[in-house]
Amino acid sequence: MGPPSRERSVQRIARDLRALGVEAGALLMVHASLRSVGPVVGGADGVIQAILDAAGPGGTMLMVLGARDDHAWVNERPEPERAGLLVDAEPFDARTTPADPEVGMLAEVFRQRPGTLVSDHPEGRFAAAGALAAELVSEVPWDDYFGAGSPLEALVKQGGQVLRLGADLDTTTALHHAEWLCPIPDKRPARRHPQLATPHRPPPPATRAARAATACWPPHTARASAWWTPWTTTSASAPTPRAATFSPTS
Repeated sequence: MGPPSRERSVQRIARDLRALGVEAGALLMVHASLRSVGPVVGGADGVIQAILDAAGPGGTMLMVLGARDDHAWVNERPEPERAGLLVDAEPFDARTTPADPEVGMLAEVFRQRPGTLVSDHPEGRFAAAGALAAELVSEVPWDDYFGAGSPLEALVKQGGQVLRLGADLDTTTALHHAEWLCPIPDKRPARRHPQLATPHRPPPPATRAARAATACWPPHTARASAWWTPWTTTSASAPTPRAATFSPTS
């Protein structure tokens, strides 16, 4: 016989999570470092399955995805220059664009996993699986995607919990909702310009299949605004009529 496997089973991870306090029916926003978790049978998919098993059939797993954007540097340039600099950028496509690599491998594996629902916002992009998945990510608002009507607001209202598995404290996305709630005098909109392949949403109720059917070409540049303080970005919006209701506070 060879040496015992160092990989922990999905069942063991699920038991450990329950011992940690994860209850049946829990709504969990997950931040995880696979390196910190260590070897698990099935790798990243095994970790996801363990979390879902710990929460049970009535539970829900939520993650922030973001989107890979090789032209994010454009947003450091003056606004009038950005559209021209994005001409050769690969457009964001809600169906296929990978998660932001900085979020970690687990997010990308979760995005591609059967049964995972993914929102269509190029900045406030979330994924969810389980009982409340559709409620959380079906219609992430273009305006203030960390604020009113956002998955983070739903997380709080539903009594959700943040599950951190070896992830740094500064990865806790839910803190952005707290920032949105706080009446900070210096908050002001900072605009970001992504290139979109699927800019228009169908009338509600929206589904991913319906969104795919309404994809339009050629890609176009959208303007997104984000409320921010001198130390962090707190929310965002895309160019809808509602965006006109926001103005700088300074």
